[in-house]
Amino acid sequence: MDPPPYGRGPDTNDPLLVRLKDLEQGMKAVIRELSPGREIIHYETTVQEINQNNPKASLSLRSGDVISQISDVDLIVNAEGSGSSTNKLLGIGRMQYLPKLSVISAVFVDNCPKITGLGSFLEAARKKFMQTATSVYYCAIFLFRFIFMGERLVNNSRCIAGAVAFSTPGQTYVGTGLSATESAKLMILKNKVEEKREEVKKNQNPALAVRLEKELAARELELNSFVRYWASLSLCVPNLITSIVKIASAIQRVSYPVQTSSRFPLRETSVFEIGADKANEYTREMNETAYIVCGDAMVTVDPVTGLGANTAIRTVKSFKEVLGRMALNIPVSDVLLQYNVSSAETVTNLHRQSLQARRSYRPDAVNVG
Repeated sequence: MDPPPYGRGPDTNDPLLVRLKDLEQGMKAVIRELSPGREIIHYETTVQEINQNNPKASLSLRSGDVISQISDVDLIVNAEGSGSSTNKLLGIGRMQYLPKLSVISAVFVDNCPKITGLGSFLEAARKKFMQTATSVYYCAIFLFRFIFMGERLVNNSRCIAGAVAFSTPGQTYVGTGLSATESAKLMILKNKVEEKREEVKKNQNPALAVRLEKELAARELELNSFVRYWASLSLCVPNLITSIVKIASAIQRVSYPVQTSSRFPLRETSVFEIGADKANEYTREMNETAYIVCGDAMVTVDPVTGLGANTAIRTVKSFKEVLGRMALNIPVSDVLLQYNVSSAETVTNLHRQSLQARRSYRPDAVNVG
């Protein structure tokens, strides 16, 4: 589990934690400072066309049935993610580095109400008690598996192959990678659900509708139970590691800023497949317009290694350098050349670390093809 940033929050003794909505507000403030007086933040919008006929490119944006234009663009920064539609629009593909693995993503959210009176206090106490009881339950199961079944110690006994947790106030995110055997079970359950959903969708017989819906609900329950079980157990992995680090730090009388993550009620889960890959281009020069790719749109890694959260952070420095050089009126070609160099170094380092982590927790899945 990555250590939180140094610092102290104004109203807490915990290390400073930043919420996603705070990051969004900060990003908006920077964008509006760079382009005052212009409304350039668009939600649920895709780039439909990039016109490169003029000295500076122009964009056609589609939001539902509405199409808008942005002209004379100096810099296009693509941070859409690995499935970027804008990259595809420009013919920028992906190069696989590590094979894809099934991954469980889970979000635990605190559902305790704000205390405003006796009623809300009793409700909050009830929910806190249930949270604590559930946490103890899963910790007991994990410790049993860890002590008596070799969980996370012997490859032949592992079920939880890799796990990482990130915390923000009132919320915990957990990414989980399972062993080859458990991962195969997960995908079988997921495929059964998808097959039944397709069967329900295509069904034209009203007499079969009720039976198919019941069968679908049963398969969804089976999948959700499997996912919830392993997501809850997986949260124990980084917490155990963090606890060991805290004890070792106390013995050695050194300070190491780590913290355990709370097991709040599980709000949502998802299952997807992801490996490690990269865009086959990091930049594109369009006359006087620079196009750069960053974040997951540039490089991805297996999220249960803990490296995925660092991708955007590691590209921020290069992005800042691009803005600085463009402000100095350095030719676009020179700006993009330097960005390519720094991006290649970032990608190489991330993929090297990802390979090392993969060899540790899933040595059976390190070769593409």
